[in-house]
Amino acid sequence: MCSVAGVKYANRKNRRDKEFSPKKLIGHMMSNEMRNSWQIREFLTACAICHTATPDKNSNSNGRPLFHATSPDEYALLNLAADAGYVFIKRPPGKCVINARGKILTYDIAAILEFDSLRKRMSVVVRAPNGQYKLYIKGADQKIFERLHKVSQKEMKRTSGHLQQFAIGGYRTLCFAVRNIEKKVFEEWYKSYRIAMNDVTGRKDKLAKLAEEIEKNLTLIGVSAIEDRLQKNVPETVARLLSAGIRVWVLTGDKLETAVNIGNSCRLLSVRAPMMVLSSNTENETRKQLKEYLRMLGKKGLARRDQHISLIVDATCLDHILDKERERDSFLQLALCCSSVICCRCTPIQKAAVTRLVKGNVSGAVLAIGDGANDVAMLQEADVGIGISGQEGMQAALASDYTITQFHHLDRLLFVHGTLSLFRTSKCILFSLYKNILETIVLVSQQYPYCHSTPLHSSYGADSSLWVFGMFIYWCLVSVANIKALLETNAITVYIPILPRHVGGMLYMLPLGPLVLVVALVIVATMVPDLALKV
Repeated sequence: MCSVAGVKYANRKNRRDKEFSPKKLIGHMMSNEMRNSWQIREFLTACAICHTATPDKNSNSNGRPLFHATSPDEYALLNLAADAGYVFIKRPPGKCVINARGKILTYDIAAILEFDSLRKRMSVVVRAPNGQYKLYIKGADQKIFERLHKVSQKEMKRTSGHLQQFAIGGYRTLCFAVRNIEKKVFEEWYKSYRIAMNDVTGRKDKLAKLAEEIEKNLTLIGVSAIEDRLQKNVPETVARLLSAGIRVWVLTGDKLETAVNIGNSCRLLSVRAPMMVLSSNTENETRKQLKEYLRMLGKKGLARRDQHISLIVDATCLDHILDKERERDSFLQLALCCSSVICCRCTPIQKAAVTRLVKGNVSGAVLAIGDGANDVAMLQEADVGIGISGQEGMQAALASDYTITQFHHLDRLLFVHGTLSLFRTSKCILFSLYKNILETIVLVSQQYPYCHSTPLHSSYGADSSLWVFGMFIYWCLVSVANIKALLETNAITVYIPILPRHVGGMLYMLPLGPLVLVVALVIVATMVPDLALKV
């Protein structure tokens, strides 16, 4: 779906329809009576050239062209433009060729200012076929709106309303804008751009500064809304995590409304459960909200109980929290009273900072799971990082400790392989304790009856080291066979029931029953040989 010049184009009858029909969009673009026809053309042009994708020579079964895009959003926007007649054809060196409803247009690419998690936007500077230099930009609404020039209040009001509707519906939104650049202005800027590109040390900072210079005086041309559908069995997996006593935090770059909608879709948020929202623009407001929520929880007696309470935090408020130690402590105290926390509009730095905060102040282990390059810092900061390989690329998978292909695989990874790994480790530790205690006690107990020097159960004075060496080989063989049997257990195919919340790692690792059994076996193994020889 999209919105151009305050006109919303959402031809789907309901959310079950998989594809968006661009018939109304094309009709308005071809009509000379529509005031937004030029904006529709510019919007589709921006979708077709403002990206870093490459076309595929092949096409799918319905004739739609295929693209190799760095993100699902780029792929969806290219398909939208192609369905409306603006097809990205090829990318020769320094150029971008599109088919605009049967007319081949070649744009000279002068500069590509790539997307950055801090900038939250990307832009391309091109020379159109008519010789006009233009800048096409797409990015987060906040970053685009603050750079607009001469936009009507009526159009802004309608566009903002459409953005709100898209976000509440769970769609990921992007704003598109264009700027016509004078030739003299472009030439001066391009000289600095070439110098910055050839700079090895300060290239990133110089390019960021040049981007600020050129990405201004923009004209809004449209808004896109892309549905980010949940993967298979995500709600069931989240529900299982919550029922196991695992606190689930979502750190996302989406808008607050989109994040709340996704939280409801995956059953992380409950309609009947109370929800607290931290959203403020100043430090004082943030501090007041934290105090008010803590006072409210303490008054209702919920602060130390396991209640199904949710907390929503936006990026601006999160910045104020992370900057001050007192606010960090209050936020952590408030968040730990909640079963789920959602931090929206987060940058990679904020994701890593929140992970570090929880990791340093909570006794349990912190597991992070992500699928994109923005999650790499968070994955590396957590105790255990799990990357999902898929449409977002392989950066998260390469930076993680474990890699899965679907989110619901986390269920089996934790509750089957994780539990069995704990069980096998426990058995191995108990077996090692039994072996070591047995060998030591047997040797010590048998030295006194044989004058402190005669080797164990020997009347010929043989070296006891041979017995120790033989026992070492024997126990190694037995332990290998035991672990092999545990690894080949058929229980791997059956989901193990969720452990009670009070069962900690060491309590399960060294339970009292097996320890008593180890001591009993050591006593038996020590006394039986001695009694047998004395008889």
